[in-house]
Amino acid sequence: MKLKFTYVLFASLLMSVFFLSNSGGAGAQQGVDRTGSPVGSGSCASCHNSGTFAPTLKVEVLDGSDIVTTYQPGKDYKLSIVIDATSGTPSGYGFQAVALNGMDNVEIGSFAAPGMGKRLTTINDRTYVEQSETSNENTFLLDWTAPQEDVGDIRFYVGGNASDGSGSTNGDNGIFLENPLTLSFSTVSALADFQAVAFGMQILGNPVSSQIDLLLNDVEQGTYLLEVFNMQGQVVRSQQQQLLEGEQRISLAANDLQKGLHIVRLSNGKAQISRSIIKQ
Repeated sequence: MKLKFTYVLFASLLMSVFFLSNSGGAGAQQGVDRTGSPVGSGSCASCHNSGTFAPTLKVEVLDGSDIVTTYQPGKDYKLSIVIDATSGTPSGYGFQAVALNGMDNVEIGSFAAPGMGKRLTTINDRTYVEQSETSNENTFLLDWTAPQEDVGDIRFYVGGNASDGSGSTNGDNGIFLENPLTLSFSTVSALADFQAVAFGMQILGNPVSSQIDLLLNDVEQGTYLLEVFNMQGQVVRSQQQQLLEGEQRISLAANDLQKGLHIVRLSNGKAQISRSIIKQ
C-alpha cells in the first residue's frame, strides 16, 4: 500500500511539472513546433482543447501602423498576434510563431530578441519565437526583418493558447492559423533613392564551394561594398572593393560560409544589384 501511494504521488508530481512547463513555451520545454506548420507536431489545440474560451486568432504584419501583404528586402516589420476569448476570461495567454519559405520550409527573415516574457527557440535549425512565461496580455508585437532579396512568398505560421491558469492543459483552449499569413515580394525598392540595377553582375559557377566568382559589366570606376547575407538577413561577409570602369571579374572566399542559400549584393551608394548563390 505504501509503495502504491509513493508511485501515485510521484506520478502526480511528474504530471504537474509537465503541465506547468508548458507555460514556458512548447519549443523550449518540449522541442516541438505547435504552430500547425508542415514541419510541426500539430498545433497548440492538440493538447489545449477542453476549455470554454472559444478563442479567435488575428495575425498581421505591420509597417508602422499600416497592415501590409508584401515585403521589401531588408526592411523591418512587426508581427502582431492577438488572441481574443469570445467566452469567459482567460487568466493568461501564450503563442508560438515561425516564418518559412520554399518547398523545403526553410526559416526566412529574422526575428529580433523579443524582450521580457518571450524568447527565441531553435527547433530543427529553424528559429521560433514564443512566450517564456504565461502573459497577462493577449497581444504580442514581434520585430521581424525581411530577407535581403526576393525569395518568393513568405509564410507565417502561428499558434496561440488561452489558459485558465490551473497549470494543466485541462481548461485551456489552443488555436492556430488554418492557413498561414503569406507575404509576397513588393516591387517597390526598399531603398527608393537607389537605382535597382545600374550595372551587371553574373555568378560564374553556381552552386559554389570555396570561392564566389563574379563577372561585372557596365561598372563605373570607384569604391563598392560587396556583401553576403544569409537567409535570416544577417551579413556574413563584407568587404570594400575598388573597381575599374567596364567589364571585370572579382572573387570572394566562400569556404567558411554555411551550406545553403545566400544573397550577394554589390552597391556603391548610388546603385545596387543582388544575386542568389547556393553554398554546397
